[in-house]
Amino acid sequence: MSINVEDRSGLNPTEVLDMPLMASEADAVNLRKLAVASEKQISLAGMRHSQGGQTSKAEAYMAVMETFNQVSAPQRLLSPYLGDEQVTHIITADAGAVWSQVHHALNPYGLAPLVHQSSAHFTIGGSISVNCHGRDHRWGALANTIVSMKVLTGKGYVLTASRTENEDLFKAVIGGYGSCGMILNATIAVTDNLDLQTIPLKQGAGEISIAQYVDHLHTIAASKVVMMHIGWLDFTDNDFFTKVAGYDFKFSGGTESNYFGATDKAQHRIWNIKLHDEDYGQSEIMRAGWHSAKKNDGIRKKTWTALKMQHASKKESTSRLNHLRAAISFTGYRGAGDADILLEYFVPIDQLVAFISACRTHYKNQGQTANVHISTGSIRLLQREDTISNLSYSRLSANGNPMVSVALDLNIPIERNRQPTQAVTEWVNALTDKALACDGTFYLPYFKFADNAQFKQAYNTRPAATAGYKAQLEAIKKFNPEKVYWNDFLEKYF
Repeated sequence: MSINVEDRSGLNPTEVLDMPLMASEADAVNLRKLAVASEKQISLAGMRHSQGGQTSKAEAYMAVMETFNQVSAPQRLLSPYLGDEQVTHIITADAGAVWSQVHHALNPYGLAPLVHQSSAHFTIGGSISVNCHGRDHRWGALANTIVSMKVLTGKGYVLTASRTENEDLFKAVIGGYGSCGMILNATIAVTDNLDLQTIPLKQGAGEISIAQYVDHLHTIAASKVVMMHIGWLDFTDNDFFTKVAGYDFKFSGGTESNYFGATDKAQHRIWNIKLHDEDYGQSEIMRAGWHSAKKNDGIRKKTWTALKMQHASKKESTSRLNHLRAAISFTGYRGAGDADILLEYFVPIDQLVAFISACRTHYKNQGQTANVHISTGSIRLLQREDTISNLSYSRLSANGNPMVSVALDLNIPIERNRQPTQAVTEWVNALTDKALACDGTFYLPYFKFADNAQFKQAYNTRPAATAGYKAQLEAIKKFNPEKVYWNDFLEKYF
């Protein structure tokens, strides 16, 4: 008997063969043996926030990973880890553990993750498989913080993958969407849980122009003082995508000169704090209502004013751990004929003005025809990935410059089969072409709008790169030649 499943957005309804719970390495090994014996495939599912079939495959086993969720106590490193910060601790977590569990394990030691999504209810395995990023621009993608992984390959071997051991598997699994095997656990570098102060961008009543904003991004990219950053694009009709409201997060305990100097960082840690519940923060509550505004610019103006004034006036401190514990609500809406989806593009910092201008023009000229409604746009800065994953979105910037993420929240019409309309697909793919023209790329966890030519252009080998789409193909042939682990996303692009 098959089971009908869909992802969190309500898209991609799929009939899977079964949904076995994984709780141990033995469970994973036994499921693989069963799949091979019955000539079936396995898809891997964490919290299922992806929107393009990355966790499902028709008539395959969907391995439910969230029950495989043990987290170790952190360990001290004998020598500092990668990056500008002298990171001295690591933690090991099973693939199905969510970041919130990692938070609870780190909290008694005054430690916090370096990189994960903007909230804590994604799984470790899922985060690695999409190579997520967050608001700490200094560290960029999650790949930069992964020390090693234990992986059950499609051929049935349990292998350790790191920068020095099975490096080709390491590069293929990070951002590989389950194409080479099942992540069993991962060891990740962590940092100090510090007190961070919110510093709003104040010019123009909480807003600055796109050009001024690019100058600000250059400033914080060159400095180690700002530890996190987030920006929001103006989404009102008159000033659509012409201004930005946002804020930086700076270290607020002791002095910055001491912290970034030789002073022992441990004295600035916040130990064993009360962790906030993962509730919906003010910005996320506003997000949840934005789709209802659609063409009502009055509501959009009021929402934007509330958001920018929050940034303009708010100066508060919060620990790094609690900052990472906000929940998300913007992918939860699903109507009978529409749905909320996400798009995310990455462009070099010096191409941001051109890309935002292209987004604005494309939306104003063709968005109404396709019945697309952009609710919000957020911006993050991230340093270049250190050539770690084959399917990297952040190592493609020229001259080592940082990339800028532009994430768009959309409400779109969908067909009865819960797939986007053809008009929406054409509109999104035209926007993707504009990102590619700006030497950018697009993020793969969301709906698979892009055609194969766009995918290969964004993720193929470039002159300065050592990996890419072709390297991923070779890794699949080596570690998962029979495609024991597979999903609908991989079926389209590989």
